[in-house]
Parts: sequence; structure tokens; C-alpha cells
Amino acid sequence: MIKALREINKAIDSIIKKICIILLIFFTAVVLLQILARNYIKVPMSWTAEVALFLFLWSVYLGSAIAIRSRQHYIVEVLPKIFIRTTAIMTTFSDIIIFGILFVLIWGGVKFSGMGFHRFFISLPISMAWLFVAMPISGIVMCLFGIENVVDDFISLKNLFNIGA
Repeated sequence: MIKALREINKAIDSIIKKICIILLIFFTAVVLLQILARNYIKVPMSWTAEVALFLFLWSVYLGSAIAIRSRQHYIVEVLPKIFIRTTAIMTTFSDIIIFGILFVLIWGGVKFSGMGFHRFFISLPISMAWLFVAMPISGIVMCLFGIENVVDDFISLKNLFNIGA
């Protein structure tokens, strides 16, 4: 079962990385357009700020999911590397704790998305729910990646403590 999850996560990871690259390219282009329009053409483009916000928020949330899978999101080294077992236990504990934070992200994101259906961007004809839905979607993806991390943690602990050998 974990093998299937790894394959699914690998596919999701690949797709999200491509989406993040596209979002970053468009974000850079929109901000550049905003700067050029404001400073050189002297034409205000209010929509560019909202599009940049939308692209930035989605790239941050999806990028956070990628960071969790690659274990680059919330690492704090407290102990020297010679404390291998203690570090493994602390890593497992932090990977389990993250699910509480993800629950809040998903639950709050669903609430924000629901409220967003009644709010619209000032210059764009779309609901703000499309902005807020990035939270629960990325939270669900982070959960999938987190499950894989916790399984890897338990395998590592089993090997470090020679459990079941």
C-alpha cells in the first residue's frame, strides 16, 4: 500500500512542480508588466496586483507541499548529528505533529473558501474562493506527503532500534 502511495505522491509532486514553475513565470511577467505600466507607460493596471496575489499565494501553498515531501519545510536542528536515535525520534514526532497544523489549514481553508464565494476581487470578475481554495487543496496534498514521511520515519526508527530483527 505504501508503494502505491509513493507512486501517487511522485506523480503529484511532478505535476505540482510543473504548476509552480508556470505560476512563477506568470507571476514574474505580471509584476514586470505592472512595473513597466506604472513607471514607463504611466497607465495604472489595477488587475495586475490581484493576479500577482493569486499567483503568489498558489505558488507558496503548493511549494510548501513540495517542501514537506522533500523535508525542507520545517527543519530545525537542535542536536548534533551524533545523536542519531534522538534526532530520529524528534523527526518522527514533528512529522506527526504537522498533521494537527494541516487539519487547521484544511478546515480553515474550507471555511475561507466558503466565505470567498460571496466576495469578489475588485478588478477581476472572479470569486475570491479561487484564491482561498489553495489552502485546503495544498493541505490535502501535504497530508499525503506527510503520511509518506511518517512511514519512512517509522521504518528508520525500526532500523535504528533493531525492532523486529
